[in-house]
Amino acid sequence: MEGGGLICVCRDISDKKRAEAALQQRQNQLQNLAAATPGLIFSAVMHPDNSFECEYINRAVEEIYEVTAEQVLEDAAILFAQIHPEDRSGYDIAIARNVKTLDRFQHEWRIITPSGKIKWLQVNSQPERRENGDICWHGIVMDISSRKQAEAELAQAKEKAEAANRAKSEFLANMSHEIRTPMNAILGFSHLLQDLVTEAQSRFYLNAISASGKTLLALINDILDLSKIESGKLQLRYETVNLQVLINEIVYIFSQKAAEKNLAILTDIDPNLPPSIIFDEVRLRQILFNVVGNALKFTETGYVKITVKSQTIENLHSQAPAWERANLHSQAPAWERGKIPLELAIEDTGIGIAPEQQERIFDAFIQAEGQSDRKYGGTGLGLAITKRLTEMMGGTVQLQSELGKGSTFRFIFPDISCAASPGNPSPQTELDCNLNQFPPMTILVVDDVPSNRDLIQGYFAGTKHALLMAKDGIEAIHMAQKYHPYLILLDLRMPNLDGYQTAISLKNNPQTQAIPIIIVTATFEQDQQVSSLCQGFLRKPVNRYELVSQFKNLFPHESKLLSKDQIADAPSTSPSSNSETIKNLPELLEKLRQEETQWQLLRQSLITRDIRKFIQRLQDWGTQHQCSLLLEYCQTLQTALETFEIERLYKAIDEFPQIKQTLEQF
Repeated sequence: MEGGGLICVCRDISDKKRAEAALQQRQNQLQNLAAATPGLIFSAVMHPDNSFECEYINRAVEEIYEVTAEQVLEDAAILFAQIHPEDRSGYDIAIARNVKTLDRFQHEWRIITPSGKIKWLQVNSQPERRENGDICWHGIVMDISSRKQAEAELAQAKEKAEAANRAKSEFLANMSHEIRTPMNAILGFSHLLQDLVTEAQSRFYLNAISASGKTLLALINDILDLSKIESGKLQLRYETVNLQVLINEIVYIFSQKAAEKNLAILTDIDPNLPPSIIFDEVRLRQILFNVVGNALKFTETGYVKITVKSQTIENLHSQAPAWERANLHSQAPAWERGKIPLELAIEDTGIGIAPEQQERIFDAFIQAEGQSDRKYGGTGLGLAITKRLTEMMGGTVQLQSELGKGSTFRFIFPDISCAASPGNPSPQTELDCNLNQFPPMTILVVDDVPSNRDLIQGYFAGTKHALLMAKDGIEAIHMAQKYHPYLILLDLRMPNLDGYQTAISLKNNPQTQAIPIIIVTATFEQDQQVSSLCQGFLRKPVNRYELVSQFKNLFPHESKLLSKDQIADAPSTSPSSNSETIKNLPELLEKLRQEETQWQLLRQSLITRDIRKFIQRLQDWGTQHQCSLLLEYCQTLQTALETFEIERLYKAIDEFPQIKQTLEQF
């Protein structure tokens, strides 16, 4: 082509190139960000036909799912196929719910990878509904297998710890039972022998046995208390406490020991103390007992001093702001304001404690150096328990001590509630051990250990009460139904049928459900379920005073029915010791057997006229055969009838078989 030319069209694409470069740069940034993110980033779409498609997924899918991103982009079903069969249903339900709510989607599930690994995954994403009906999730999937493994190991460790704690509790319960059972016999029979042994050397041996038994009992109590504190099972019981009386009792308890060492026990009690405070008296007594006992143990010359202080009105006035002082001019005691800070201090002039030892002595089983020898003895539990009890009740412990010059333990309780009425006002009185102050009773004693049954029999020897003995729960239920005792003393741990099941059976039986039950056990913890089935609780070793106290709580009216002269002169009706001579006993027993039919009808009807005739017949027989037991029973019936005490009357009528059974043993 002649004269031809070239026509060129040029266009400036600088903006396009810059846009492409910027887009590439942003894409690189997103890829770098996705690569740095510890998890799988995705965008997944569910179409209206319920099919899934993956619009975006980063390379982390290769590490988690062991498949490539290209495979997932081509077919998203490859991910769903890995869901663990046990978790598939839960996953589908979660997706279906999220489609309806469009809330943030969070879920955990397991997968099985192509190599056979089981992994835990967690998703966190936000769904959105598009105009075409698609639902798209943008989010991140994390591999939480390590966390799940740690949680499983923690749960396993927790279960092991709980199992170990249960084993420890069971061991302590068993130890308590196994130790208290022989201690019940040692201390109980030692107590019974006190009235029989008069020769000086023999009494010395007997007192040594009793003292050693009490020492062992104190040791087991300390171990059990420490265990309950550490497990959080020790419960505080707040009540009205008279501090003056409590301190006097502590001084009284240790006065003999102090006199033996020529030591003085001094007290300094703040006159501004309230009449009483609201406190756990048992635990406060335990604190004072431990610390005063330690002070006497480690002091050879000088004194032990107990100081009790409360904040005075002058202290309050000096600490109050100026605007409040106008209200504090009254000279009324500080306790009238409702609460006080309380400080108790026990000071001694004993051996003292070295500075480097003063923190350690509050640890369990730890004593200051040089103190764990035979001269002083002890286990090192007392102060550990004391500190823990103080802290449980909101207090703190301070110790000041110098070697060779003595120690002072201060217990500071900053916020103690006051009570205006005095608590525990009664002074130290002689223990009441008189079982004859109660009307004649037939008592069923249930215990699998013969020595325990023998001990209770010994406590009631020479009294007017009759005892029945059962060695297990099955025998106890049979005897309770047959003789209907006035009271049951029931052990908890027994073969064949334990005390708990026995109590349930007795309370579910209309014939025996009204019989009071006192649990007598070596188990260290009073179970709430057991408490709901019984009317009293005694922990072995048991003494006669504790029996009388339980009887007074259970039969407050019966204990006042007899005068002191009647109690002193009361005849014994125990089969083992009764000296009563009954005229023509076989004839009387035959009359009582024939009366059983009438008695059964009487129990069902409770017609007053018939009850009076029943009482009259028994009175006539009691007079004719010279049977005081039968006459006393008639008097009990007559009193209940005249005073309209229906429950007591019903209970008295039910005792008729016991009277007959007691007479059969004469």
